[in-house]
Amino acid sequence: ISLSERGVERPVTPPYFSPQRHAMDDPPRFTGQFYRPADEARRAWSVFLPRFTNGVEIAVNNVVILDSRRDPTANRPDRNTPVIVVIPSSLLRDGANTVSIRLFIWGPITGFLERVWVGPDELLRPSYNLRSLIFVTLPVVFSSWQAILAVILGIMWVMRRHEPAYGLLAAAMAALGKNLVVDMRD
Repeated sequence: ISLSERGVERPVTPPYFSPQRHAMDDPPRFTGQFYRPADEARRAWSVFLPRFTNGVEIAVNNVVILDSRRDPTANRPDRNTPVIVVIPSSLLRDGANTVSIRLFIWGPITGFLERVWVGPDELLRPSYNLRSLIFVTLPVVFSSWQAILAVILGIMWVMRRHEPAYGLLAAAMAALGKNLVVDMRD
């Protein structure tokens, strides 16, 4: 993969940490090639990014197929949110194809791009589903469990007011659970 950053092009091997903190006007651009055999024309192919910070724009053969900046949940630096996008078959050629990724960086966090995967969708999709389960679904489930536990502890405190520990635990769980649920929706 080659990286074009601040007007300089050089080869890099992902994962890549960019030292920049603001790169919206001239973002680092990663470019690589992949080969699709002629007998794969009937299979759907995808681009899979397991992790990145902050936003990415993916193009195949110079046509943009995904811009993560349009999905607020995908741009959370604290989430490790994966993205996968099916490449329209009309964009793919038999043989060599080009994939390019622009890495948009904003705020106090530096940029990061994990290894890029391009291949048949049916082979990449299980990895994407597993990462989504671990980093997207499970935090919501744990927040829900925490809220339920806060309600149970609150009921226990109402029934046993002479034991303030239940009330303190319920308040702590509710405060932490509220913050986690709000973070999930931002």
